[in-house]
Amino acid sequence: MTFPSVIVSPALKRFIRSLWMVSALFVVYGTTIPFDFELSAHGKVGMEALEALEKFPRTEREMKQVDMWGDILQNVLLFLPFGFLGFLSMGKGYTNLWKIAVVTGAGFLLSCGVEFLQLYSPVRHTSPVDVLTNTMGALSGAAFAYKTYKVFSRFLQDEKTRRYLKVRTAYPLAVFLVLTTVGAWMPFDFSLVRGDNKWIVKGLVRDFFDFAWPGDHGLIFVQYVIFSLALYRFLADMGQRHPLWMGGVYAALLAVFLELGQVVVVSRTPQFQDILTACMGALAALALIKQRNWRAYPWVWAVLWSTLIFASAAMMSLHPFRPADAYTGFNFIPFFAYEDRTGFLSLHYFLHMGVAFFPLGFLFAYLFKPTRASVASVLAVAGAMALALEFAQGFFHGVHADITDVMGAMAGAVLGHLAGGRGWSSYERMLEETELKERVT
Repeated sequence: MTFPSVIVSPALKRFIRSLWMVSALFVVYGTTIPFDFELSAHGKVGMEALEALEKFPRTEREMKQVDMWGDILQNVLLFLPFGFLGFLSMGKGYTNLWKIAVVTGAGFLLSCGVEFLQLYSPVRHTSPVDVLTNTMGALSGAAFAYKTYKVFSRFLQDEKTRRYLKVRTAYPLAVFLVLTTVGAWMPFDFSLVRGDNKWIVKGLVRDFFDFAWPGDHGLIFVQYVIFSLALYRFLADMGQRHPLWMGGVYAALLAVFLELGQVVVVSRTPQFQDILTACMGALAALALIKQRNWRAYPWVWAVLWSTLIFASAAMMSLHPFRPADAYTGFNFIPFFAYEDRTGFLSLHYFLHMGVAFFPLGFLFAYLFKPTRASVASVLAVAGAMALALEFAQGFFHGVHADITDVMGAMAGAVLGHLAGGRGWSSYERMLEETELKERVT
């Protein structure tokens, strides 16, 4: 059975290619930081370089000391976006198999390049296993992109599924479903082997009414307010009976699923407090669902949402709110303060601010006409908010003022604006052109 290909606009294609280049630069940056290279004879060259290749643990004792599977998973996930975006950025004149092969080869060459640079770094270790797992990540990303593209095209052919996709609120619902999932499971350090899983389940039941001081709960609240708004509108547009009640049930089920899924995320612990916070966000959305014409008072809603997002980011950034005796300083080198931590934890700190400020950009694009001026506005607002919070972190214990978080917030706001502006319009235009193409054929 043939299915119509998805029509992708040239502007969206250029944007995907830009993201592909950014993912490649991020790989190089993240795998070579802190850029401490030794090019002299005392560096890891010659026999020392060959000895450095023997990183893969051989004995049972070494395997216990090294988180082998965690390291492999990190390497695979690091190159997944590279493979995914690489496949989508290639033109129509190539077969899918050739696209996957080219992107996988590019991932192999990129991995070889960064591993070669690590030969000259005293704080990095070169391993052929890293090259293999990185290449597997690029291959998996490209294969997943092909499968996603194919499945989405089949959805466009089916009348029943197309009926759901053609609803205008389907796009923001899908966007914030992804954002909510990312916020719950980042930094994606999954592991199926956790000795404390039983302890986590017992603690989950035992500490049902044990509420901690709010940390990222403001972020969870904002995410579920916006997600629930999109869900309520989508169900109403689809003619669902009792859309508010059904939407509340679906939002609560999603919160339970995502929270329990944290059992296999090493750096996250399921908490009922998060589930209840999500349910409170879904309830708060009920008070906003009747406000349909937000664009009649755009600046009022912009100030309201900006204040709410700033408060949630402050709750997350300044936790646990313990004042320091003196100002601890500000780091201006991106990711430098995180280089002694795992790649997953570094990604966690960066993504946290990006996820927090993504809704700000999306809502600005919805409330105002998405132009270059509005992009500059949301970039300035997000940067000012994040810079103020990072500067304030210098006066508190347990947190560190870092330019990396400011960059994450600005990147999240810009991506949110692109998703709410060009992304939304490209999605609707893609559906219209695909339907028109099918009618002609």
